[in-house]
Amino acid sequence: MPILAFHRTPSLTRERYEEVVRRLTGKERLESPADLPFSGLVFHAAGETNEGFCVFDVFESEEAVARFNESMKSIPREVGIEEPPEFFVAHTVMGLDELDRATRANVGASSGTGSATAAGDDLPLEEYHRACGEIVKGNPEVYKLLYSREDDATLSNPFGPPARGWSAVSNTLDRAAEKYRDGEALGFENVSTVIGHDLAYTVEIERYRARVGGGEQAVPVSLRVTTVFRRERGEWKVVHRHGDPITAPRVAESVIGS
Repeated sequence: MPILAFHRTPSLTRERYEEVVRRLTGKERLESPADLPFSGLVFHAAGETNEGFCVFDVFESEEAVARFNESMKSIPREVGIEEPPEFFVAHTVMGLDELDRATRANVGASSGTGSATAAGDDLPLEEYHRACGEIVKGNPEVYKLLYSREDDATLSNPFGPPARGWSAVSNTLDRAAEKYRDGEALGFENVSTVIGHDLAYTVEIERYRARVGGGEQAVPVSLRVTTVFRRERGEWKVVHRHGDPITAPRVAESVIGS
């Protein structure tokens, strides 16, 4: 059940809000839910009203609110915001995709880009590539922030059979991360990117260097990867990833099972 959050108090000012963003994310401005150290925020808006600065959020569940509170901890109080937001169970939530697209178009036009932002210009490839670099260090959490929580989410990695559903995908990411240490991303060769209204996909060759399994030395790793993104509640999420080490021609007999 979605949860609404509304925050407008005398101690909440634009300056204090911006300081919370800096302490929480290390950035000057929120640009994507992937900036946040927790998952489950599906909509966020902040701005001045006639009665002061206010913040409005939509969370996907009570569990997402708990993750939000755990990440925030004492940051608001430290910057001088004394009262917490109010939370309500949503009766109706609709139109977030349309609102997100309109907001991005208006921001693009007002920033002098000369044209409205096309649906899909916000595909989080930079953050997705950062997630790839993190997992070869043993950290799956950035991947998890980008992944869909829906039951049809799937993951096929080089270490085992496909996983379906968020719980299985999350566990598979954990096991994959355990197989890598001290890695770094070396580059991403884009073969193709196709972006539709609510679906997009990329085909890439990912190249890393990492310690794999129990190996003592870092070795080169190359993967052929297809990633499918789906727009969910206003943001792009990874709904499928397939990665395998086939990056060069192979003989026909290589498909024969042992």
